[in-house]
Amino acid sequence: MGKEREIKLRIEDLPGLGHCLEKLGARVVRPRLHEHNALFDTTERTLASREQLLRIRTELPVGRGRRDAPRTVVTLKRPIMTPGSRKNRERHKVREEIEMEVSDVKALANVFEGLGMNRWFQYEKFRTTFRLPASHVWAKRAVD
Repeated sequence: MGKEREIKLRIEDLPGLGHCLEKLGARVVRPRLHEHNALFDTTERTLASREQLLRIRTELPVGRGRRDAPRTVVTLKRPIMTPGSRKNRERHKVREEIEMEVSDVKALANVFEGLGMNRWFQYEKFRTTFRLPASHVWAKRAVD
């Protein structure tokens, strides 16, 4: 079981952010990807009512000379509850995240639809993953 801590920030100055990350010694651990995401749920939004998410994501490498094959991942996200509580007591959104790579995105979408799920939302985005040096103790605490 993976644990996802999600904090979303609006970035007004992308080059400025890149400069700050460089000054902090951050290094790219996953180069830029173009993501195609499709969310699935029942017509009654059963998963959403339980704060769950079912997604198929296809990642396409971006950049000159990049010839990596696309990668498709199915993800289930659901809340992590503290013992004896019905609510997550974390400061930020923290969820259990179960992922696995799939080889046939169309077949998987057909399986979901056969189970009564609908593709209710689609979006695209670009993502680059950075890691700060281990010397930044505050950064390690942010993801533990």
